[in-house]
Amino acid sequence: MGFAESLFAAARPLPLETHPFIVRVREGDASREEVRAFAAHIASATESFVRALHAILSVCTNTAVRHSLIANILEEEGTIDYQHGRGARFDQERHHPTLARRFALAAGATDAEIDALGIEPPRWFRRSLDARNWIGPFAYIAVGTEASTPPTFRLLAPALEQRYGFGAHDLEFLYEHMTADDRHGEEGAQLIASVATTEEARRQALAGARRGGTGWWQILLKHAGSPVPASGGY
Repeated sequence: MGFAESLFAAARPLPLETHPFIVRVREGDASREEVRAFAAHIASATESFVRALHAILSVCTNTAVRHSLIANILEEEGTIDYQHGRGARFDQERHHPTLARRFALAAGATDAEIDALGIEPPRWFRRSLDARNWIGPFAYIAVGTEASTPPTFRLLAPALEQRYGFGAHDLEFLYEHMTADDRHGEEGAQLIASVATTEEARRQALAGARRGGTGWWQILLKHAGSPVPASGGY
């Protein structure tokens, strides 16, 4: 097993199709409140996600990883064009936090509820960056979180349409990230494998991927049977 595959294995200790929240949604057993809480959490987390990318970028010392982060940030912000000397153009309808909020509002959440959640990365993430450790947080985002969202959304989106009445427009955030985050996760894992050349760097990367994947599992678990939006990290 190569190191990139080891990162994916660390981030996915259990099959997502067995997760209680995913099972409940796919079978139509999840309450509307559970779905609303999940959607509100996703919308709040997406608001802060781009800031987390900026935070990693601010301490990252590897050029290839910085370029990957910049490209990811531009996607998140809804960039549709960039010309040297003239700058970027943005489409608010491609802005990922806007897409995520659309999903949450369609699920019955309110703007005030989403804003009040204030989802941010966990304290470990910030402490690592303060210590100039960017490999762990990058693995947390790219492998632990972004590589987990496409399979999750592929499992959830059909059921949300068929059993809960969401339209394709409501679920555009989910459909967008089925492909975008597949790319980000694979690219991130390969980049980490190429730059984590010491035992300590590999340890930090594996720990970050594991924390990200476990965090994603716990986020979903918070909404399995709970009507209250949960705070916490991604």
